[in-house]
Amino acid sequence: MVWECFSARKAPQLKFIERNMNSVQYCEILSNVIVRFAESAYQGEWRIQQDNASMHVFLVTSELFQDMVISVLDRPACIPDLIYIENL
Repeated sequence: MVWECFSARKAPQLKFIERNMNSVQYCEILSNVIVRFAESAYQGEWRIQQDNASMHVFLVTSELFQDMVISVLDRPACIPDLIYIENL
């Protein structure tokens, strides 16, 4: 499995995962990859957008966002126009 994040200011960041991702792995990626990626690209205020996959909305993930003071954009589930990765 390949996990990816991208922004308008920086090249995509890939993370290879050997099995299906769960909320614990997702939180590790948030802590170790996304924060470094976003801070190096934006050096200030930034937000994350994600779909409503179960690992994205588990309590442990929400608590991590609160603890790390990361803003999350609200987004409805299953809206094809908002699936940017498909076009990338």
